[in-house]
Amino acid sequence: MKNTNTGGINGLGESLINTNSEEFRALKRVIEAHYGAQDERVKMENGLLSVRFQMESYLNAEGPGPHPASRLFIERFLQAAKVSKNSFRTISNTNIPISLP
Repeated sequence: MKNTNTGGINGLGESLINTNSEEFRALKRVIEAHYGAQDERVKMENGLLSVRFQMESYLNAEGPGPHPASRLFIERFLQAAKVSKNSFRTISNTNIPISLP
């Protein structure tokens, strides 16, 4: 068994960050403004990377814990790629080859 907590978390289950502080709210506004200014392609790439890292964490997880169904990863991928479930269903039920940009 690996010791992965070498002083990084206090172990009390309490947040060390005051999310109601003015500094935190200012940081949140800066992050949201930066996100809003990003190109749609960059937002999509970041969303897809997020799903990839979630999948890697799931595959590398040791022991019991929450294990999302494959369906949830597919739904997150479709959401990041801005593809509706109905469109995906329609495409997946055809024999038309899909070309990616």
